[in-house]
Amino acid sequence: MPKRIFAFIICTAVLILNCLPAYAAGFSTEEMEAESALLMELSSGQVIFEKDMHKKVAPASITKLMTMLLVMEELSSGRMAVSDMLTCSEYASHMGGSEIWLEEGEQMSVDDLLKAVFVASANDAAVVFAEQIAGTEDEFVRRMNLRAQEMGLEHTNFVNCTGFDEDGHYTCAFDIAQLARKLMEYPLVKEYTTIWMDTLRSGKTELTNTNRLVRFYQGITGLKTGHTDNAGSCLCATAQRGNLNLISVVMKCPSADIRNKISRQLLDYGFANYEFAAPPPADEQLTPLKVLHGTEPFAQLYCDPPPGILLPKGSSTRMEQFVILDESAAAPLERDSIVGRVEVFAGDEKLLEYPVRVKQTIPEMTFSRALMHISKQLLNLK
Repeated sequence: MPKRIFAFIICTAVLILNCLPAYAAGFSTEEMEAESALLMELSSGQVIFEKDMHKKVAPASITKLMTMLLVMEELSSGRMAVSDMLTCSEYASHMGGSEIWLEEGEQMSVDDLLKAVFVASANDAAVVFAEQIAGTEDEFVRRMNLRAQEMGLEHTNFVNCTGFDEDGHYTCAFDIAQLARKLMEYPLVKEYTTIWMDTLRSGKTELTNTNRLVRFYQGITGLKTGHTDNAGSCLCATAQRGNLNLISVVMKCPSADIRNKISRQLLDYGFANYEFAAPPPADEQLTPLKVLHGTEPFAQLYCDPPPGILLPKGSSTRMEQFVILDESAAAPLERDSIVGRVEVFAGDEKLLEYPVRVKQTIPEMTFSRALMHISKQLLNLK
């Protein structure tokens, strides 16, 4: 083979490989330098990829996702405002680790404290929030665990609000992703998690985001880094391109560079291979349902389609849906009763199924109701 042709083939092959997502070019769970990992679509919670996603691991500062969820709930309820000034206690001033060097008695606005936690992962700022909300860190941690139980986070237990290594302090990649989904319901969060650099104390304290993907990854929206000796380097990253929102979680990597690399690979894979599309509307296909022995002859129907479906890229143009309804239903018929379903397909593959329900309660036609009905009709004839 002539050298020029051989060189052309090699260069072309290299170019093609470089255009593929890093994950597709030989990336595997065995080679992944992370103890556990996960890629999830944010809106639906559908898992795209996972490696030991339920394995209990030390979360380091990713713990602060729960801390900040409780803060967001305080802000949403009106019990706290971003303009409020909070005071640092002696206990909070001695946290160590990542911090903004708050001094005992120093006051700082909730706005600046949010920057400190989301951007710089400040432990002292996190404890200031904990004490403001619950009085003590211990009581705040009790609330963190209660909230985890309410959310169904079965492989999570908190011992502190910062992420310091302690016995019994653990979570898993799947639970972290669920926390991220809940936290990202608050639009305010992205205003802080997308900050690359900022300052506090009138410019005297500089902040640089511990999540380097904020600067270097297209569409990044957050979310939280972590590092301790026991947890290694961890990252929960969120990103959006078009209608597709993704969450990647990587736990216990040997370095920050490797956690960033794996996070990029997972996100690249998701964006290269999937799309998020709304199912076709079904309202026009919902004909009234015949009701037997009811006070009304027909029941009006409705359905609540999901906001979107995670699909292999290119599948949305092939989406079709079919409404399958019962021929009739016997009264009494309760409101929200399921009387059919909507099935969404791409080709021969069923993508989704969701129920069709009754809009109103329809009682059974008894003798007394029939007599009352006839009486009303006779009165209307007069």
